[in-house]
Amino acid sequence: MKENIGFKRVLWPVDVFAEDKKNFESSKNILRFLNSNGVKVEPIYVLVPGKMDMLAGPSSPEWMEAYRKAAQEKIVELLKKLKIDFCL
Repeated sequence: MKENIGFKRVLWPVDVFAEDKKNFESSKNILRFLNSNGVKVEPIYVLVPGKMDMLAGPSSPEWMEAYRKAAQEKIVELLKKLKIDFCL
């Protein structure tokens, strides 16, 4: 039975380059609960200073495009690994 939890969409900020993956595992059950109750979970990648090579500078369009592509690939990989690919 689905519960009415009062909202339809959740943004899930993810640091896909985080070294500690424990938070991802613990999030899995929460995300499954939300999904099973009709809530659309939308993962979004966040930029965390110091996690990537910043030599080109964060304002460089080339650097941002490279980061975007790498983050998108990592988020898909993570969701499949955690078996929560309903977020894709």
